[in-house]
Amino acid sequence: MLTALAFIPPNDVTSCYDELESSPFFIEHKEILEDYLDYFSRTWLGAFNRHGVRKPPLFSLSLWNCREATLSDLDKTNNFSEGFNRGFMSLLTFHHPSISKFVNGLLSEQKLTVFKMEQFLAKVPESPRSTQVRTLNQLKCAVEKYGTLPTLDFLRGVAHCI
Repeated sequence: MLTALAFIPPNDVTSCYDELESSPFFIEHKEILEDYLDYFSRTWLGAFNRHGVRKPPLFSLSLWNCREATLSDLDKTNNFSEGFNRGFMSLLTFHHPSISKFVNGLLSEQKLTVFKMEQFLAKVPESPRSTQVRTLNQLKCAVEKYGTLPTLDFLRGVAHCI
């Protein structure tokens, strides 16, 4: 459910974390979770200073919050670029290719890109994995329910989708 905080509106993340931390499960398992919650709080939300005010976290909330990206159907990972890099490396078949092999690899990639562009222009549908699409739709539906459910139920629902 801590991961589900990434789908809360940024202004509400800290209060939702406090509510989660004071939930029966977290209170019951406080000794076991104490180190992890301390790490999570310091890294993602910011530790408290001696005046009881949160310091800036190691990673800013705007960097890891995925709510708007989910609601806008935007990518939340860089898997597309990782896939491109892996595919391009497989075209080269060498980790350190010669110039001629590199140029031939670029030409092959250009042909593939032109082919994909033609498919796009012809409106040939892509074939995304149906389970991936279903999961993304379920996640978006769960995220849209923020404010209509109690916080812990919302976090639990999003956690199940993740």
